[in-house]
Order: sequence, then C-alpha cells, then structure tokens
Amino acid sequence: MLIVSCAPRMPFTQEVRDQYKLTDDELKSIQFYTSSDIVLYRDVTDKSEVGTDRGTLKIKSGRTVEEVVIPNGTPCIVQSVMDNRKLVLGFGDGPSEFLVFGDISETGIRFRRGHYYAMLAAEFREGRDVVEYDGKEFFVADPGHPVYLMFKMTSIREFEKSSKVVKGKKL
Repeated sequence: MLIVSCAPRMPFTQEVRDQYKLTDDELKSIQFYTSSDIVLYRDVTDKSEVGTDRGTLKIKSGRTVEEVVIPNGTPCIVQSVMDNRKLVLGFGDGPSEFLVFGDISETGIRFRRGHYYAMLAAEFREGRDVVEYDGKEFFVADPGHPVYLMFKMTSIREFEKSSKVVKGKKL
C-alpha cells in the first residue's frame, strides 16, 4: 500500500538540504519558486548635453532606467551549485539570467521558522544591495524584504500490512 500526500510550498533551508543529503543533481531537479516580488533596476543612460547658446550654458539631461520584475511565485531552477551554502538559480532562457541564493544563517537574519535560502547581494553600494542579472549590475528595489526560495515537498510513505487471524488454543 502506498500513501502520497502533497504539501504546500515551503521555505528551502540548509536544514532540509542537510537532512535529505541532497546532491547537486537532486538540487537541479527540484522546482523552486520565489517567496515575493523581486524588483531590480539600473540606470541605462545618464545623458547630459552641454552647450552654449548666446553666452548661456545649456544643459539638457535625460535619464533612462531599466527594470527587471520577477513576480512572487516565479518558478526557477538550479543552474549550478556554488558551494555547500549557495545556489545559482536560473529565471530566464538566457545563460546569464540568474540570481544567487544562499543560506543566511551566518548573517544572523532569521525568518519566521528558521534560516532560509535568500537572495544574496554581490555587494552593498550607495546604501543599496547590488546584484548581477543578465550580465549587468542592478540595484535591488526593496532590500528590506528578503526574498527566499520556496519548494514543494511531497511525503511518500510506504508500508506493508500483513494480518493473521489467530484461532486460539484448545486442550
């Protein structure tokens, strides 16, 4: 007899990874999801045209911002395993459309139920987290709400039942 029960999405933690001794190949076969929206942005251009017109300095400026939005619940897969505590998660078709997530237990940041695999910044600059996505540097729009990995875990329990009817003992 086989009993299968489906669990809702749950946070991926180092404890889960260690408990089930997940190999790199097993990690690559798990469907992961984002816990909340990820909004990345960067200045594409900061053009300034400087010129003079009849003795007056004229400055024309324009600014263009590129934004990447990865909505809550977006599916992603492990492209590579960096080490025992970091994963490179792919989000798009391009080879460089990835973000790094890792165990944040060493940072002291704690979520409701433990230490999750959260999105990691490559650096902290100008008071903002910086990540690399699609070969370009982006600022994280809302670093106050860490984004962590979710996954579905199905519990499969196998058991066998044998039964024997005892008739008793007579003299």
